Amino acid sequence: MTENDKFLVRFAQCLASNEKKYRDRAVVKLKKWLQTKCKGDMLDEQLMKIWKGLHYCMWMSDKPLVQEELADRLSKLVHVMETPELTLRFVESFFWTEAREWHGTDVFRLDKFMMLIRLYWRESLMFLKQNSWEMSSSLIDLLSRTYISVEEDRVSDGLRFFMADIFWEELERVGAEELSEEQVAAFMRPYCVVICKTENKMLQQHVMKNIFEPPLEWAKEDLALDEFLGDEEEEAEEDEEEEEEEEEEIDEDNEVDEEEEGETEELEEIHRCAARTVPV
Repeated sequence: MTENDKFLVRFAQCLASNEKKYRDRAVVKLKKWLQTKCKGDMLDEQLMKIWKGLHYCMWMSDKPLVQEELADRLSKLVHVMETPELTLRFVESFFWTEAREWHGTDVFRLDKFMMLIRLYWRESLMFLKQNSWEMSSSLIDLLSRTYISVEEDRVSDGLRFFMADIFWEELERVGAEELSEEQVAAFMRPYCVVICKTENKMLQQHVMKNIFEPPLEWAKEDLALDEFLGDEEEEAEEDEEEEEEEEEEIDEDNEVDEEEEGETEELEEIHRCAARTVPV
């Protein structure tokens, strides 16, 4: 066993401690270790050991606020790795760990792990955004091999259902409006495989409803908005034309009034002159 392996075993023991203070200290030390010691030559088995310890750290946490705080801290570990490639390997280790442990999670603990998976998916998308979405294809491939794969027996249908539920929700939260049509299509492509290959009719229907219908609704909303804005522009142009016509009519009326006033003044002047010349 290497020094790294021995170190990770000790870490895992502290992360799964019954005492919250020891678990908290272990998480803080692990974050520093990941920032400074975790390099590209880290083995996948070692990353899996880290996540097994972190999984049981979450397992041992109780009370909603404590669980929420821990889930947030664990999800933020996405951003401490040395390179983007190592980050993706770390994310994949998390996905495989939760896929493996999902079957053995009881209903009383399931909610907190669903929260952890949601936050981790969100931070993974945030990682893509910070890298200008350039590594989207790598994360999509990773999902295709893990949570979304219908050929992988280690993945529960319950996890596939849940992933479909949060897929667009978190992508919208992070910034789906920045994606091009091609990038949105790339995110949806693995689910096309699910539709074609799965024999689970309920999963097919769930994927259709939660993955393929929302973009269609967005497209309809965009078209309706464009039509609405187009109608507003036409109405604004018509209003401007009417205002211009009214202003022209007002100007013409003013000119006519000025001419009539001028004629009246001339007549009055003539009458005054005539009055002065008539003999008494």
